Amino acid sequence: MLADALAVAGLSFSEEDQKAMLKAVNRNLTSYEELRKLEIPNDVAPPFYFSSLVPGMKVNRTREPLHFSTPAVKRPANLEDAAFWPVLNLAQLLKTRQVTSAELTDMYLARLHRYNEKLNCVVTFLDELARLQARQADQEIAAGRYRGRLHGIPWGAKDIIAVKGYKTTWGSDAFKDQVLDDDASVVEMLREAGAVLLAKLTTGELAQGDRWFGGQTKSPWNLSEGSSGSSAGPASATAAGLVAFGIGSETSGSGRAAGWRPSCLIPAVDYIQSQRARMMMMMKLAEATAAADVYLVPANSGGGPAAGRGAAPPTDSGTAGRVCCQANRHLRQGA
Repeated sequence: MLADALAVAGLSFSEEDQKAMLKAVNRNLTSYEELRKLEIPNDVAPPFYFSSLVPGMKVNRTREPLHFSTPAVKRPANLEDAAFWPVLNLAQLLKTRQVTSAELTDMYLARLHRYNEKLNCVVTFLDELARLQARQADQEIAAGRYRGRLHGIPWGAKDIIAVKGYKTTWGSDAFKDQVLDDDASVVEMLREAGAVLLAKLTTGELAQGDRWFGGQTKSPWNLSEGSSGSSAGPASATAAGLVAFGIGSETSGSGRAAGWRPSCLIPAVDYIQSQRARMMMMMKLAEATAAADVYLVPANSGGGPAAGRGAAPPTDSGTAGRVCCQANRHLRQGA
């Protein structure tokens, strides 16, 4: 077998070298077989630790309280004008009961359905689940059980993130009917925080690029171009104001490939399946960021100055209003 493989590859080695190769191959094969006998549950995280501290460096390890700013917000006459607002502002609308989670959910679902034909950013709509979670959030908020800044906020998940009972396709035709019996840790934690899941958003096939079994996901800045990927769906949907925030992933360019507008966004990190050890960072980002949501924004084809999702509500004269108008204009004109 080794000789045949070498011949196909056009390689030539001495008999002694081939014997050394076979010895190493057989030794490794035994190790692989033993390794595959181990059953490791999906919710067991790999060893993952990184510290930027070097020997001799001293830091203050005292736990300090986390303080959030409280923006002054007023519900717009047309709720869809808030589609591009940052999570902090939407959360304040909910907390002050100027809007219900059900209203926000219906508004974002309507935008998802309306613009998905152009953007191709949704694999699976979760309307029924979303409305159920929104009703629960409204009941809890009305009863004074406010869970925090993500309570009642609608979001979308990249389709490599498992949601129990619903398809997780990895963007591949080979797995388009796959249903996993697990929730990713980020799904569990966002559910515990009261967030409302609207849809499974596209990923490039097997987390590569922006092409999946349903076609190519488009950039809302320029519909003739793809949104890049593999976090194609969260990037496109969040930039177009179809979800309040999106969760993507980054391993080797899945977020960075499209380029980022650094003034007002934070790319999501790698949160696959049930690796709980790495989920806390995502929650901290989602809760603590005022000027940016935790999301991915395609920047490969233009957009407004300091673009991305809004640093100010569209009612202001700042960037967010311009970005909101420009992204919507591209969608309406099909440019």
